[in-house]
Amino acid sequence: MKKGWALIALCVLILVVGGMPRASYSATVATTMVDSAVWQSEVVDSGDGIGSHLSVAVDPVRGSMYISYYDSTNGDLKAARYVGSGGNCGIQGSWQCETVDSAGNVGMYNDIAINPVNGLAGIAYYDASTQSLKVAFGCIGMASCTWITATVERGVSGVFSYGVFPSLVYTSDGTAYIAHKIRGLGGDSLQVAYYVGSHGNCGVDTIAGQWQCDTVDTGLGVGMYPSLVVDSSNVQHIAYYDSGNNALYYAKGSLGSYYIYKIVDVAGKFVSMTLDEQHNNTLHMAFYEESTNSLEYAVYVGTSGNCGFNSNSLHFEWECSVIDSMGSGQADARGIAIAVDADGNPLIAYGADYALKIAYPASMIGNCGPAPNTFYTWMCDTLIPDSIIQSGEMKYIDIGINNAGLYTIGYYGGLSTLTGKTSVQAVYQRFPVYLPLTIK
Repeated sequence: MKKGWALIALCVLILVVGGMPRASYSATVATTMVDSAVWQSEVVDSGDGIGSHLSVAVDPVRGSMYISYYDSTNGDLKAARYVGSGGNCGIQGSWQCETVDSAGNVGMYNDIAINPVNGLAGIAYYDASTQSLKVAFGCIGMASCTWITATVERGVSGVFSYGVFPSLVYTSDGTAYIAHKIRGLGGDSLQVAYYVGSHGNCGVDTIAGQWQCDTVDTGLGVGMYPSLVVDSSNVQHIAYYDSGNNALYYAKGSLGSYYIYKIVDVAGKFVSMTLDEQHNNTLHMAFYEESTNSLEYAVYVGTSGNCGFNSNSLHFEWECSVIDSMGSGQADARGIAIAVDADGNPLIAYGADYALKIAYPASMIGNCGPAPNTFYTWMCDTLIPDSIIQSGEMKYIDIGINNAGLYTIGYYGGLSTLTGKTSVQAVYQRFPVYLPLTIK
């Protein structure tokens, strides 16, 4: 290099959030491989009983992050949206938090999704006071937009409970679909409710007949943790756990007609499924395998799989793999959620011994997952270590991805400085920006 004045490119990392630069909040968050983006963590909301049963959604058009969650102390359904600044919660007002429904004990189970047509948030949730499946539609942080709530199916005290473990999705035309478990006095069932506008068989009071409710499966223990996706042909795909048979099941169908088969035995709790529309509508699942306390992954392969025998096609249609240990000595596994990027690569967020971890296919040599040729094929990274996590955390985890390929993970946690307080916490990615500086 020549002596004298030299132009040196010094890269200074700045996190860009909502178009404005801001400093990284937490040094405890590890950087990972995903599109060279960095992870940032913050507490969204906190207090007595705040944050359980949470769900994450990312606006597919605008990229805004949303989290719905339960306030167990007050029995309220709440929701938050990332606003960058000027909000009433989060770090320096970076989020806006609102109560969606406070009529009775509501929101113990909830799932949020964003309507791609009008940009409104939709939340499906359980009303424990009336044992009913309810829906709410609205937006956060806008005075001109208020939440509208309605009952899709009303429970019968001591006989039927509707809306347990709801899974809400929107199709590209804005039609809402909800898979949920019905707890019955004589047995359980899995049901799908979807909006039809008129001539439906469910919907209560002001929305009577506007929804169609179809039964998918029945039996003791059927329908736990349903995870619903709907493909471009409006075919419904549902993964769920059958506690009566202690197995993971998969259902496919529409208009009340479904074909159901088992994926794997002694597994399936906390199942999460996603659909890769860019690559032949490939289905991906992540779930808990309880015989070894493991995180397991399944992908639809059609033929030559090792699990999910379809008696119609006479093929094992899924490939199942054990990815990582979810810890030992736990009374129950922690949260599991899966999403897939534009290249068809899955990312799994999960709890393991009270740590928040992610797993994804390795580009070269991994540290977890199957090892068909001596080397592991997946990478498992810790985002939030268990050394700063309180007992009982990571039971609720969800994940979303925007159209730029950036992930948002929400999880239920405590506050190490406030004993007894719980919180909604978010870990999300932002692209780094490199600013050139000129020095001598």
